[in-house]
Amino acid sequence: MEPFFNLSKQEFFSKIETPNAILLDVRNADEFQDGHLENAILIPFENPDFISLMSDFDSSANYLVYCRSGNRGVKACLMMRSMGFVGEIFHLDKGYEGLK
Repeated sequence: MEPFFNLSKQEFFSKIETPNAILLDVRNADEFQDGHLENAILIPFENPDFISLMSDFDSSANYLVYCRSGNRGVKACLMMRSMGFVGEIFHLDKGYEGLK
């Protein structure tokens, strides 16, 4: 099983309509306030409670994860997989900044 799939913005947006898909923004609250994708759920990766917060989510769902530039998003995807998330995990290459 792949830890996650790194997708271009076109591929990432095509996956947003995937059934049972959850859109996660792992940036901080200030970054989220400055702009985010519609219907994104904010779970900051740098929050000490990230693991606890993620444990409330369905581990079999499909996830679309993004951050500002891609670094935190990759770490979040790997963390989710290590926590036992078994659904598909998609990561936005170059993060939110790459959408501009």
